[in-house]
Amino acid sequence: MAITITHDQATSTGGDDYLSWWEGEFVTGDHPDNTGGFYPGMFSGSQYAMSSGVAGHTAGFIASAPAGETLDYTFMDSPAHTLYGDLEKLEFGDQIGGGTSTPYSFNSGPELTVDGLDLSSGAVANNQIHEIVYGLMQGDATELENFLNTEDLTVNGSSGDDVINGYAGDDTLTGNGGDDTFLFDLYGNAGTIGDDTIEDYEIGDDVVDISAFDSYSDTVVGSDLEIEVFDASSNSQGTVTLVGIDDVNDVTIAA
Repeated sequence: MAITITHDQATSTGGDDYLSWWEGEFVTGDHPDNTGGFYPGMFSGSQYAMSSGVAGHTAGFIASAPAGETLDYTFMDSPAHTLYGDLEKLEFGDQIGGGTSTPYSFNSGPELTVDGLDLSSGAVANNQIHEIVYGLMQGDATELENFLNTEDLTVNGSSGDDVINGYAGDDTLTGNGGDDTFLFDLYGNAGTIGDDTIEDYEIGDDVVDISAFDSYSDTVVGSDLEIEVFDASSNSQGTVTLVGIDDVNDVTIAA
């Protein structure tokens, strides 16, 4: 399994990581008035999508199965009201179109894409696909974050100014230009940030934000800078390695 998180376009999140910001933008509205929908079927399709159900809020998400597979909903069959099938990709953004005669898509393209999920489940109550998507239907990304915590991720920024974060695995982060903030924190059930790598830190432009932690140390290993973060009891919470940076004074650190 190789999961890639891509910032498809720069999004102004007020300094928050994207999913935390999205949770505030997505306002579900009252069920059953806002249930989302499948494409192309009523209870089954290659996609499931849902937009905010409250006026003035247009954030949404699109869940996609891999080619040739489907996401399915039991409705009243046992176990009732359960989503199952195959989940490969989640896209987040603003103003969803399509879904009737054409696939769902964002009018201006997705803002964030999580691809390579490779999840599969039969019609079993509380299966992982159901828990992740049902959480998103409530505007809560915790179950998705808990799953991402179990994987080593590749996280790619856009060409603009992004807030880029990893999870609890050993993640590889690439800014791809712009004035980026590499944000490190504990998401969901994480107890560590893992041993992460920033591939293209740009001196004078980018920021490493470790303000969620109580202290840090820095060490040069070969031609790379390693920053280790600690909690209030001086327990290690993981490391961040900046490739090609050999002087901590060249790094803008928010601590």
